[in-house]
Order: sequence, then C-alpha cells, then structure tokens
Amino acid sequence: MKSKAIVVFIVLLLLVFIMLFSCKKQKTEWKGTIEERNGVIVVNNSKEPLYNKDILSLEEELTIGKTKEGKEPVFFSISGIEVDSDGNIYVLDGRARKIKVFNKDGKNIRSFGRKGQGPGEFQITNDIILTPDETIMILDRANLRLSFFSLEGELLKEVSTSRVPRLFRIYPDAEGNYTARINLRGQNYIFQIKKLNAELEELSLIAKLERPRRTDVFEIYYPRLISVVKKDDKIVWGNCYLYKLIISDRTGKKVREINKDYNPVKITEKDKEIMTKELSANLPVNRRVEFPDNYPAFQGLCCDEHDRIFVRTSEQVEDNKGYFYDVFDEEGRYIAKIPLAFFPRTWKNDRLYTIEEDEEGFQIVKRYKVTWKY
Repeated sequence: MKSKAIVVFIVLLLLVFIMLFSCKKQKTEWKGTIEERNGVIVVNNSKEPLYNKDILSLEEELTIGKTKEGKEPVFFSISGIEVDSDGNIYVLDGRARKIKVFNKDGKNIRSFGRKGQGPGEFQITNDIILTPDETIMILDRANLRLSFFSLEGELLKEVSTSRVPRLFRIYPDAEGNYTARINLRGQNYIFQIKKLNAELEELSLIAKLERPRRTDVFEIYYPRLISVVKKDDKIVWGNCYLYKLIISDRTGKKVREINKDYNPVKITEKDKEIMTKELSANLPVNRRVEFPDNYPAFQGLCCDEHDRIFVRTSEQVEDNKGYFYDVFDEEGRYIAKIPLAFFPRTWKNDRLYTIEEDEEGFQIVKRYKVTWKY
C-alpha cells in the first residue's frame, strides 16, 4: 500500500508540474509600464506580447456567397458588413448598389437599394454602419449624403454632407453626434478627424496631419491618419508611420496613449520592382513612383466588442497568407501577436464576420465562433 501511495504521489506531482509549465509557457510577465501624464494614461509596451500567439481560436460556422457552377456570384464588390441583435447579416454590395440581408442561417431574406441619385438610391458607397438604435446608415460620397434605413429597408431620412467636403468615414455615437474622418487634397494633403453634431457642424478637431502634395511623384506609402470608433464611442487613432495609438473620449479629449516598440519592415528592391510593375499601366504621365525606406508601422485598426484593439501590422505571414495583428487589451497592454488571412470586419456576440474569396476568386462572407484562451 505504501508503494502504491508513493506512485500516486509522484503522478500527482508530475501533473502539477505539467500544469505549471503549461501556464508559464502560455503567459509571461507583462514588461510594459502604465503611468499618468497631465491627466492622460500612458501605456508603454515592449516588443514581446503578454501571451503567445495561440490564444485565439476561430471556428468557421457559416459561409454566404459560395457560387454554384453556372450561377452569377452572390456578391460583386462588398463594401461592408453589419449584424443586428437578432443575428441578421447586412451586406453592402457597392458595385450592385444594394444592401443584401441574410438571416443567422445565411438565407437571403431581402434586398433593397439600387443605382441612382433619387431617394434611397446609391452611387459610390464605402461602408455600412448600424447606429446604436439599430438604424442602417450609408455614406454615399457621390450623392453627398447620409441615407438612413430601417432594418426592413424603409428609407427614413437623408442628410446632405455637402458642408463636409471629402468625407471619407463617419460613425454615429449614442448622443446623436458623429466622428468623421476627412481627407482633403489641394496644395497639401490634409487628414483630419473631427467631431460633428447631428447637422454635421464641427464640434471639435480631434487630430490633423498635413503634408506637401507633389504632382510629379506617385507615393506608394505615406503618413496618414487611421481611426476606428469603439463600442463605447471612444475614438482610437494614430499616424500610420508612428506606433502610437491615441484614445479620445466621445468629445474628442485625449484620455489614453498606447506606445509599442517594434521593428520596422523594410521595403525591399524586389517589393519595389513588383509594385512598380503593377502600377505602370495606370501611372499618370510624367509621374515617377517613390518609395519610403519602410512600410507603415500599421495599416489598419479595428476593435472587437470587448474593447480589444487589433492593429494590422506590415509584417506578412509566411507565403503571403495574410498579416500579423498586434492585439491590445482594454488597458492598452500588448497581449498577443496573431496571424490572420483576412481583415476582421464585424464582431458580434463572440462571432467574427469577414470578407474573403472562394477558390474562383469571388467574394464570400464568413462567420467564425470566437474563443479566447486566456
């Protein structure tokens, strides 16, 4: 009996050791710092994340748009995706000028919209937004207006955007105001992020970046402002060539700053050769292509429903199968580096909705079940 007890003790000891080793391997000590400077929380991150890259699990649940042989594609050019509280999926097909609605099982239940300049018609659209009260909002840059629809497709109202030239993105908040990203082009390039009221009048200037415009040069990459609005209406923004994220509250006041050490990704001579060749057919006469030394520090931002921030870096996954994303938690701590083959579009009820391509190159919408392992 004594020897049996010793064996059991050894087995239990080994199990405890394995569990401790596994936890140590999965989680390391966060090596950053958090401090307050002039009322702003400043988070400084090192190059190493808190967890290893295997903390996010995506289980494919649904595919919409799989084209059957001899049939027309379901989508022609997807501009955006939104999901309502019942799980219905709203896909803005920019080229078809339609909003195509699918239930949570992927069945097409209705479509609305068409090409034109009349009420409820579209010209150039680049996003679909579901407002806090679940009204559909479409920015039409050619018709210079915001169009608002019920979930059933009824046109509710239209608001002219003529007082806000070169409006690129706009997001409503819970108070009826907007966060707008504006790209102006004149003697200089001017990138702005503004807070606007319901009549699209300026409430505050959140950020501005201005740089010279050279008519003899076609710049592949250049400093510009990138932004995204979180579920609580806070604004995450930054200059893509600086790894510094600023978080402003819904009034535009800076409340948090997130910094991270990183290794710049160099643009190789081979990269330059490939991109120059791709552009040569459409390059304007008397303009030369100019490259910076490095790719941008980041090229895209998005947030999930739990306040995590996803930063699309310029570091490609092996075999060009996507990019690495840096993930920050609600405090701004760098928690993971994750490879993704697609840009995350919409997060809802622990589900991720994406735009991808099938084997024939046609666009499809996919839904994944999201599980975090930390």
